[in-house]
Amino acid sequence: MADKQISLPAKLINGGIAGLIGVTCVFPIDLAKTRLQNQQNGSRLYTSMSDCLIKTIKSEGYFGMYRGRTKLCVFVFACVHACVCVHTGLSMFFVYDSVSLYFFDH
Repeated sequence: MADKQISLPAKLINGGIAGLIGVTCVFPIDLAKTRLQNQQNGSRLYTSMSDCLIKTIKSEGYFGMYRGRTKLCVFVFACVHACVCVHTGLSMFFVYDSVSLYFFDH
C-alpha cells in the first residue's frame, strides 16, 4: 500500500474536500467573531460568542450561520488546489521519509 502512488486529481479532490470541511466547521465561529467586532459601542447586540450564535440561530435559522459561505468555499477550494500542486511539484525534487526529509539529513 505504501508503494501505491495517489494521482494528482485524487489529491486535488481530497484536499478540496478537506478544505470545505474545515470551512464548514470554522465558519460559524468566524461569523460570530466578525459580528462581535462590528458592534458599535453604543448599541451592543451581543454579549458573547455563544450569545451571538444563539441569537443568529433564533433569528436567521441554523443555516443563517452559513450565509455567505459559498464565496469562501470557492476560494478555499482554489487555494487548496494551488497548495497541493506546489507541494506535488516540489516533492519531485525531495525524497520524503515518514519522519524527515532526506535532502537536509545527508
